[in-house]
Amino acid sequence: MRGCTGVDVTLDGSESGVNYQLQIDGVNSGAPVAGTGSGLTWANQIAGGSYTVIATNATTGCILTMTGNVVVSINPLPVVQSVTGGGPYCAGGTGVQVSLANSETGINYQLQLDGVNNSAIVDGNSKQ
Repeated sequence: MRGCTGVDVTLDGSESGVNYQLQIDGVNSGAPVAGTGSGLTWANQIAGGSYTVIATNATTGCILTMTGNVVVSINPLPVVQSVTGGGPYCAGGTGVQVSLANSETGINYQLQLDGVNNSAIVDGNSKQ
């Protein structure tokens, strides 16, 4: 899964009278959630690992691991690069060059002016 704000882990269905415990790599995460008869969602999970759900019958204490798992991996943020160039130019002229001091392979870059995209997307290449 991919994202920068965390991911939701969901269980398709649940039963009343059963408590559901989210686990990350076999370790409990948060408090158990009571079943509702509908699906359950553990929102915005940001820790990397293998997520599973353990069901415990509140009356009998019987425990069952739900089928399936979700693997969450943390993607590293790009390295902050320095923008170079810029400066004054004459109206109607060709403008000035703006560039990055460096770039990363596998990262896409796009120039923005006042928060609005102002160029095509450019692939990083570990060079200026």
